[in-house]
Amino acid sequence: MPPLPAFLKPLQPQMRYVLIDEGAYPDETLRGLPQNLAAAIFQAERCLRATTILATSCCFPTR
Repeated sequence: MPPLPAFLKPLQPQMRYVLIDEGAYPDETLRGLPQNLAAAIFQAERCLRATTILATSCCFPTR
């Protein structure tokens, strides 16, 4: 990847981050990750109703 032009340097993020393609993970895979916070958030976002969120087995990890 070529370096950014100097005028764009101030706009470049200074922290590292990871981009996760939420759509790349089918529901079956996410359900198989019960202690994964990202998987729980993805499942909650896919729910259409609040009652579905509460009824899912994707419970958010506990301490």
